[in-house]
Amino acid sequence: VNIITRSDANEVSLGYGNLHHRKAYLQTSHQIGEMEMSLFAHIEADDGDEYNVPDTFSVDTITTDDPGEFADVNVRLQWQNTQLTLQHHQHRTENFYALGRLSNGFNDNVVQLSSIAIKQEFDWSEASSSYLWFSYSRTKNKINAQLTAPGSLSGGASDPSSDEALFLQIDFSGSSEQRIQWHNDWYIGHLNSLQFGLELRHINVPASIAKNNFDLGDLANGNFPVRYYGELRATTEVQSESNRDIAGLYAQYQHLFFDTTHLTLGLRYDHFSDIGSQTSPRFGLVHELNNNHSIKLLYGEAYRAPAENELFLLNNPLVLGNPDLDPETVQNWDFIWVGRWSDTGVSLGYFESRFQNAIVQVGIGDGTVKQENGNQDPSKGVEFELSHQLNEQWMLRSSYTYISEKAGISFREADQIGSLMVYYQRDRWNVNLIAVRHGEREMNTVDGEVVTLSNYWQVFGKLRFELSQVWQLSVQIKNLLDKDYWVPPNTSTLTQGVPNRGREVLVESVWYF
Repeated sequence: VNIITRSDANEVSLGYGNLHHRKAYLQTSHQIGEMEMSLFAHIEADDGDEYNVPDTFSVDTITTDDPGEFADVNVRLQWQNTQLTLQHHQHRTENFYALGRLSNGFNDNVVQLSSIAIKQEFDWSEASSSYLWFSYSRTKNKINAQLTAPGSLSGGASDPSSDEALFLQIDFSGSSEQRIQWHNDWYIGHLNSLQFGLELRHINVPASIAKNNFDLGDLANGNFPVRYYGELRATTEVQSESNRDIAGLYAQYQHLFFDTTHLTLGLRYDHFSDIGSQTSPRFGLVHELNNNHSIKLLYGEAYRAPAENELFLLNNPLVLGNPDLDPETVQNWDFIWVGRWSDTGVSLGYFESRFQNAIVQVGIGDGTVKQENGNQDPSKGVEFELSHQLNEQWMLRSSYTYISEKAGISFREADQIGSLMVYYQRDRWNVNLIAVRHGEREMNTVDGEVVTLSNYWQVFGKLRFELSQVWQLSVQIKNLLDKDYWVPPNTSTLTQGVPNRGREVLVESVWYF
């Protein structure tokens, strides 16, 4: 994937919709002498939808909502071959499920990410170039959640005894990463090229402390009676401090044979301190049978080291980390046929993924799960895509994926996914209509049962009209049919799936200046 950001856009947008949805963004670029400055700022908020769902702390139902807000700011300064980038992202959600539980007025999740990066490019010749990249990023994540029902720790279960629920405020803030990358492009000739480089990263994660009114560590470790503090007090470490050094070496060679056969060979070596090393090869062969038909044979290996929250979670009655985890790897095969004609494109592919040392959650009793390495069955399936240009105004696209075999870690995913897209363009009008179907999916419940969630269709639409060369008006509708549908939760604390929002309408105006 090659993402190229626009650098000459000057536009501002305002939008409003149901659920008191507010949206605004600004994108602008200016030349100041030899320096080019680009700014993108985006802010969005809404009051959320309402849901009537089973209460996670009783046999009753409860009405809850999911208000949210998020913001992005991206500033880029470019002077000759030097680029400075500043980025900040933050989002916040309230009331809706936190740690698989509901608590209106208390549940809260705040995430922030800030980064600064400097990129220096070097042009050695017409055939070779390099860049050096330095970056620093820092994250913030705070979670408020209610863990037990009122009265669960009363009587002899707490000291002094209290009928309060167990409330948590967990702070995972302060994680930082420094990164250096040296990348090189060498165009050896018109038939071949070579890319190679080096990447170094250092990750520092401080210890995370939870504020709790009952001592979470006592509860997690079965130390009864659990100490009751009468207030939210920072007493319990829920994730250990950790540091990680990562080194990566990579190279990719591309060659064109007879103008019809494209070969790509890649190799990457990664070393993670205290975890281990992995060499991951990549292979790609694309052969053009004729002007209309081509075939692709692709192979690649992916390597994922366990994350800090999979290794170092502790004093947690829900999920425990495992510092002895090994990295998980996956081997992917793809065989794809592609057909291209003047107005029509078709592709049909077979894929297969085989896992080694997959990181999974295993129940260890009393509703607690622990991260473990385990063997998983392979995932296999087929994918189909079709696009057809009916005329200058109409275009159709469709896709279908069928998973014939599914790994155990993917039980939450649907076996069948399909989509149908219709595009219409005439004069100043543009209409997009997209229908997406998800097949049945499964979830584990708090009672240890497996529940099958029904398949569903979703329809999205967008109507856009150019009022003038500088003004544009659009109406976007999500879940146009106002479909009720549920998706599997990430935890096993619920008895049914997680509901999703109904119909959302957003009217937006864009001004180009």
